Amino acid sequence: MIHHLKSKPKNHMAKLSFTEHNTQSNIDRSVFRDAVLFLLNRMNTELMLLSKSSKLLTGSQFRVATALCMTACQTGTNISRLVDPISLCSKDALPLARTFYESCLNACWHLADDGQHASKSELYTVYKSYKTQKQHYSLGKTSGFIEREPKMDRNLPIVQRAINTFEPNGSSSKVKKCFDITRAQMLNEVGEVSRFSAILLEGCENMNWENASEIAHGSFYGFELLQAKNRSSVDPFAHIENFIVTNASYVVVACADAVARMARAKVTNLSNAKHVSDAAKLFYQEEIPELAEKIETLS
Repeated sequence: MIHHLKSKPKNHMAKLSFTEHNTQSNIDRSVFRDAVLFLLNRMNTELMLLSKSSKLLTGSQFRVATALCMTACQTGTNISRLVDPISLCSKDALPLARTFYESCLNACWHLADDGQHASKSELYTVYKSYKTQKQHYSLGKTSGFIEREPKMDRNLPIVQRAINTFEPNGSSSKVKKCFDITRAQMLNEVGEVSRFSAILLEGCENMNWENASEIAHGSFYGFELLQAKNRSSVDPFAHIENFIVTNASYVVVACADAVARMARAKVTNLSNAKHVSDAAKLFYQEEIPELAEKIETLS
């Protein structure tokens, strides 16, 4: 991948830019991916509106799940900007795809139970904000406290509830975890409600998690993964498209489909959720026909 320094005015830093390229296959893939993101956003809006009238989910579930979906849509938009057109910057799409996956996994998990997870998550935001509003620092012989303003009053009922939930045995100097659970356990709970959602999410976990870590941490393996084949006659743009851009798009579509199917399992009249899954199915048929065939047997 060629990069160059643009000409610069005197006494100014040079701006680094990267060669960009695109292919028809990537343009077509981007149309599918962005359509799924658009429909996921519409589904999320429908969930927000239903929160005023539907009793199928608790208020906490509606609030937490829609917040997570909104975050996923924002992340997906950033992924689209990195992979269309293709450039050296496209490698950063994989770590973002992992973030997208985590948001969708959490959304599915919070929708899967009867609302206890979401209620605890909401209390945790209050608890953590309260516990971290005053922090001690030490630098050499200098120490002191950093305090955030305005302060949260410990006597507020919501703060009391949060503290009692996470510190039932008395105050602790350390901030307690919200949940002591692994992603594998979360996937199992999701699978009890929507087997299809769990299968899609687990596939994304296996396909992207470790590779995203390698690239995010800038490790030698991650560098080799991206660059090794580029030393031969292999087109560097094709290598990045096949390995990174395609995987990132698969994760976006499959995870969005997982959320949509979980939402439909709990809110059966969610029309836009079906639209997400229908668009995802078209993507599978075009990009991963073997998966599309297996989906037909599961549906």
